[in-house]
Amino acid sequence: MFPLLWIAMGDDFIWPYQAAEIEAVYRAIEKTGRDIVLSLSPGDHSDTANADHLARHCEMWRISSGVWDRWEQALRPFDECSRWAGFAGPGYWPDPDMLPLGRIGIRQHPLNGPDRLIRLTSDEQRTLMILWCIARALLMFGGDMPSLDEFILSLLIDPEVLDVNRNSASSREMLRRDGHIA
Repeated sequence: MFPLLWIAMGDDFIWPYQAAEIEAVYRAIEKTGRDIVLSLSPGDHSDTANADHLARHCEMWRISSGVWDRWEQALRPFDECSRWAGFAGPGYWPDPDMLPLGRIGIRQHPLNGPDRLIRLTSDEQRTLMILWCIARALLMFGGDMPSLDEFILSLLIDPEVLDVNRNSASSREMLRRDGHIA
């Protein structure tokens, strides 16, 4: 038996914001006496105005409505991570979603098509991995593990990049100019 459970609440728990429902779930989890992670999903919007409430009542909350494998979509987390920088703390953090890497769409999906490799370039995939680590986000792999190639594996186990995820502090956007973000 696993010592930790993970409860992911459905979309639209954060937008529109459902404070009473979040508190009710939090209290119910407390009554179990077990280690349970509560992860909330935003639907189409997340708002930093509720960050303190979220930090008191769940361990993580999604800050984006989802990232797939078009660079235009992959750019959204830069804005979201920038807005939410500084709101993570011991035991709670904003979550930009799963990392779409390698082979995705393992089953036919109405929005994202058939089984295939990701459309993002190697540099774009590396950029997302580094962004997630700078944001100290949970590194949930959003691809097919059995078909990992050497490149994707190297992204997932790079000790220097993982060290940033584990040990960095005060991570934030420093510069945004002419389409470049640092």
